[in-house]
Amino acid sequence: MDKIFISLAAYRDPDLINTVKSFYNNAKYKDRLFFSLVSHEGNETNFDFSFIPSNQINYNKIDYRLADGACSGRHLANSLLSEHYKYFLHTDSHSRAKTGWDELLINYYNKCSTKWGNDYIFTKYPHGFKIDWKEDGAGVDVINEENDTLHKVVPVWDDIEYLYLLRWQDIEDKEYGDKVYGFCANFAFGSSKAFMKAPYDPYMYFLGEEITLGIRLTLNGVNLVAPPINAIWTNYDRDNGKRNFHWLDNKVWGARDKAARYRVNDLFHGKDLGVYGIQDKMSEFKELQKEMGLDFEDKIHIKPLYLN
Repeated sequence: MDKIFISLAAYRDPDLINTVKSFYNNAKYKDRLFFSLVSHEGNETNFDFSFIPSNQINYNKIDYRLADGACSGRHLANSLLSEHYKYFLHTDSHSRAKTGWDELLINYYNKCSTKWGNDYIFTKYPHGFKIDWKEDGAGVDVINEENDTLHKVVPVWDDIEYLYLLRWQDIEDKEYGDKVYGFCANFAFGSSKAFMKAPYDPYMYFLGEEITLGIRLTLNGVNLVAPPINAIWTNYDRDNGKRNFHWLDNKVWGARDKAARYRVNDLFHGKDLGVYGIQDKMSEFKELQKEMGLDFEDKIHIKPLYLN
């Protein structure tokens, strides 16, 4: 039985319970799923995941004051991943799944393996959805299921954030998908074996996580592919989702973000970061930059205000 490891990290997100219900209830083969949940919470939530058999879920509830950013939570959620699970799904705690999403993704993954190999990763930014909040506090998902356009992500230099960030672009190969170089944290599905080749870096904060992880996976021989299928939706509107923010709760978040930006810079310039670095693949990295048509080493990847 091909099992799917589902990784979900949340920060004071009341929608986590609805996300888990959506993926569990809409799966065709519920007994194949395992949920690894890391949720930093306050008193505002009291989740009940008893609808999932206890051997199919690990719910790690942590005081939100101990949170250290998105990547440390995702690192912890992924720490239980092993080759016991053939597939993994990495998504946000405010997402929704199509009916039969598990069978749909596996079928397309197997089809596209004729082009991309046996151990690769589908990844993209899903289409968005919002919640229509009623006066009684109840919410109704507003999803445009007719929108089936296909997109991929490309790295683009952002002069405001002073980092390479991922931006939407139309897909070209609508049958087998396009090769990409960024890892989209709100949707990645594929081989567990492939994902474990570049463990999630807990020392990243938020910005920079997706492009650095994408580069690390690529340099470890993993094809990242924008899939020719839409299987989930994500709520990008933080206010609409009624989520809290780590950078508002934590007064010293700026120092954490600064350290992570220096780490991005260190990675692209070959500093030894152990298992989270590319220091032993710098010649391959130079060739990859030529392939991408970008130069990751020609800028100081730190926001200018931090240089003062």
